[in-house]
Parts: sequence; structure tokens; C-alpha cells
Amino acid sequence: MKVIRQGYDDGFVIIELLVVFLILGLILPTSQLNNINISEDIENIIISNQLEAMAYRKTVVIDPIICPKRDCWFNPKGHINKARTLIVHQGGAQNELVIWLGFGRFKINKRVSDD
Repeated sequence: MKVIRQGYDDGFVIIELLVVFLILGLILPTSQLNNINISEDIENIIISNQLEAMAYRKTVVIDPIICPKRDCWFNPKGHINKARTLIVHQGGAQNELVIWLGFGRFKINKRVSDD
């Protein structure tokens, strides 16, 4: 019995397709992870400053990365001194940090540049 082999060399093999999907899967999520990490960094800084104020029962100025004028602080009860909206530049991205009066209330929004 004679085996006839057909030549299909003009398409992708399943292995090549899997390699392409693997590369795309590794490249695409990295830009979103950077934005998530920046937001988490800001959140961690705010929370750690607030916890420090409550733990040591003292006024703690918010990290200068977030509030460069150093006019934002937590009192010994963990409350912010003044409600405000700050634009935080970190890692080449702009984030909007909204701090409300009251215990530990803040929100971080990714800000789209006007360019």
C-alpha cells in the first residue's frame, strides 16, 4: 500500500499558533498591570499614613509623593484635615485622588491626559 502525502506548508502549525498566543498573552496585560500597581501604591501609602497616625496617636503628614505641598495630614483619630482632590503623577501616569472628610474615605481614578 502506497502512502500519498499531501503538502500543506502554507499555513500555521498548531505549535506556531500557540507560541503566538503565548507571546500576545504575555505582552498585552503588562500595560494594565502598571496602572493597577500605581493605584495600589497610592492606596498603600494613604492607608499606611492613616494607620501610623492612629497607632501612634499623632498627626502624620501624607507622603510628599502624593501631597508635595505637605499641607495634607491625618489627625490622631485617622481623619484627614481637609477634603480635597489631588493629581498624583507617578510612573508616567496621572491619577486623581479624591479624599473626603471622614474616616478613611478616598477614591483613586485614572486620569486621561488632554494631549
